[in-house]
Amino acid sequence: MQEIDRQAQEKYGIPQQILMENAGLKAFLSIKKIIKKEGITGKITILAGRGNNGGDGFVIARNLAVEGYDAAIILCMGSPKEGGSTAVNFSICRAMNMVIHDWKDTKGGTGKRLIESAWVIDCILGTGISGKAREPLPDIVDEIINSRAKVISIDIPSGIGDQFRSGYPAVKADYTLTMGLPKTALYLPMAREYCGKIITLSIGFPLPLIKDKAIPGELLSYGGLAGLLPPFPEGIHKNARGHVAVFAGCEGTTGAAFLASSACGRSRCGLVTLFADKKVYPVLAAKLSAVMVHSWDPKGEPEKFDDSRFQTFLIGPGWGLDPERLTWLKNLVRRGKKGVIDADGLTLLAGILKKENPDFKGNWIVTPHPGEFARLLGMDKDDLMKDPLPLLLDFSKKYRLITVLKLAVTLVGRPDGTYQVLDKRNPAMATGGSGDVLSGIIAGLLASGMSPADSAAAGVIVHSLAGKRAYKKTGGFMATDLLKPVSRIMKWMKTNPSLK
Repeated sequence: MQEIDRQAQEKYGIPQQILMENAGLKAFLSIKKIIKKEGITGKITILAGRGNNGGDGFVIARNLAVEGYDAAIILCMGSPKEGGSTAVNFSICRAMNMVIHDWKDTKGGTGKRLIESAWVIDCILGTGISGKAREPLPDIVDEIINSRAKVISIDIPSGIGDQFRSGYPAVKADYTLTMGLPKTALYLPMAREYCGKIITLSIGFPLPLIKDKAIPGELLSYGGLAGLLPPFPEGIHKNARGHVAVFAGCEGTTGAAFLASSACGRSRCGLVTLFADKKVYPVLAAKLSAVMVHSWDPKGEPEKFDDSRFQTFLIGPGWGLDPERLTWLKNLVRRGKKGVIDADGLTLLAGILKKENPDFKGNWIVTPHPGEFARLLGMDKDDLMKDPLPLLLDFSKKYRLITVLKLAVTLVGRPDGTYQVLDKRNPAMATGGSGDVLSGIIAGLLASGMSPADSAAAGVIVHSLAGKRAYKKTGGFMATDLLKPVSRIMKWMKTNPSLK
C-alpha cells in the first residue's frame, strides 16, 4: 500500500492532500452509516497521531463537526509536523475552533472526554508500525477499554502490524475501515480478534495500481464462487465429470470416510469410489448407496493397484496410521495424478518429509489444521501461529503443492508465492468431521476438471457457505448437516442458464 500510495502521487500526479481528503471523507461517510446502524449516539472522540493516519482523523473530525456531531480531537503524540497534508488538516480543525486536547495534558479533560464518549475513532498509528508499539499506546489502550466506547479504527487498529505478536499493545476495534486494499496483517491469527468487522474503502487509487497482478494476496468472497465454477456441456455423462478414488476409513473412524466420500459426490464429480479397510467395509457398504465401496487390504501391493479409471485421489480422512498405509501413500502420490491429502494422510506425509523432498508438481492439495501443519513443518504449533503466512508460502513453494491452512480465517498458499484469504469466521464449523467434508469438496471439484488452484479456492468458499447455511437452519450443527447445503450451493443453474 505504501508503494501504491507513492505511485499514485508520482506516476499519476494525485497529490497526497487529495488522497487524504478522499480517505477521511469515505471514512466519515462509513462512520455515519455505522452509527445509524448501531443506534448509539453521543460524543465522538478522534484519537490522532502525527502521521497520515492522524491526518485522515482530522478530515473525519471536521466533517463530523460540520454535520453537527459532538466531535473532539485528542492529540496522542503531539501536534503534527509543519508542512505536510496532516498539518494542513490539523490547521483547518484549529481554525474551526474544534475541541482539541493533548494526551499529555492530564488536567485538560482528556480522561473525562474518553469516559463520556460513545464512539472512539482510532487514527493513532497506521500500517508503518514495525514490532511492538511504544508509549503512549499501552496507556491509551487501557483508557479506551475503560471508556467502554465503541471503537472504529482507521486503516488498521493501532499497534497491529505484520510482526504483531500476542501480548503486544493494540487497540481493539469494533470496526476497521481499511483504505484501498485489505491489509494481510488484519487477517493473521494473532491480530484478527482486534479488528472487528473489516470494511475496505476505495479512496481513488487508479485501478492499474490496486489490480496489479504482482500483488500476491487475494481476499476471497462468496460472490466470487460463480466465476470459479465452469459450466458443464449440456450432454455430458458421468464418466466425463470425473472419478475420485477415496482412501479413507478404518476401525472407529468410518464417519470420516462417509463424510469425505459423500462430499465428493456432491461436488460436481460424476463418480466416487471409496476404498475402505476390509475390517469396516460391511459398515460403509451398507451406509453408502451412491458411492461405490470396495474392500481394500492395506497389506496389499500398491504397485498392482489399477488407477486407470480415476482422475483424482483423496487420501487420509480416518485412514489410520499403520506403516502399510505409508507405503500406499508414497506409491499413490508418485503416479502423476492429482489429489488431496488430509487428516491421517497428513500425519503420514509428515513422516515422509523428514526423509524426502517430494515434488508434487502443483497437482496436489493438502488441507491441514494448525497442529497438522506444525507436524508437516516439524515445529511447535505456538511458534507456527505467531506468523503462519511466510511458513505457508515457503512450504507450498518447496514442495510445489497448494496448502489450505484451516484457521478461523482460512489461508490458501500456492507454489508461485501467491495466497488467498477467506475471512468468514464461524465457530459452529469447529465440529468433528467438518474438515473431512472440506477435503471431499475439493477432491470432487478437482476430479471434475477444475485446476488445483481453483478447486482449493472454490472448495473453501463452498465449505464456508455450507456452514453458514447449516448454522442458520439448525444453530449448532454436526458435519453431516453440511452435506445438503453443499449440493444447493453448487446448483448447476448458476453456471448452466438452461437449467433455470
